[in-house]
Amino acid sequence: MNFTLWVFELCGITDVKRLEIANLLNTQFLTPLVGGGISSARARVVAGDATITPGRFDAVVFLTNIGFQGSGSIMKRVGERPEEAIGNENVKGLTIKGSGATAGVAEAYWNRCELLTHVCATIFHEAGHLKFKGKGSMHDQPGVYVLASHTRNGSTPNDADIKVFKAAIPHVVALRTRVPA
Repeated sequence: MNFTLWVFELCGITDVKRLEIANLLNTQFLTPLVGGGISSARARVVAGDATITPGRFDAVVFLTNIGFQGSGSIMKRVGERPEEAIGNENVKGLTIKGSGATAGVAEAYWNRCELLTHVCATIFHEAGHLKFKGKGSMHDQPGVYVLASHTRNGSTPNDADIKVFKAAIPHVVALRTRVPA
């Protein structure tokens, strides 16, 4: 099974920053997922105008800035409002799950993350929300750090994060192939 974490970059960062994000995701977050049925795990950071062809087990996260009343949120483009993120600067990302053939939206907020490790941790966390299908909440799984709700500024995943995320990869979800209009 192959896993790609697709990241649509919508906040106007440089190509160098895109590459740094992809490298950090690949080395610190995704490489530990390989093994035990996962053949490969990699990140692809693409421009906002790209169209992608995600694989069956992939995840898609939108890296954007969030502003006043949720401006910049991709959720608003699909008729949702990022209520939890509006007015709460501590919210680094947000996900609405899809249902059936309707794809969810996972977004990470560039302007709310102080370090690239925080950006990558948020991307990983929100991708986890898209993929997680288990007992209880992803946040409450034993020992998780980056996937927990109260440690969004975690730097790198621990063994529990890797175990929970890895178990979620086989969960197939509908994915977006481009940024919603």
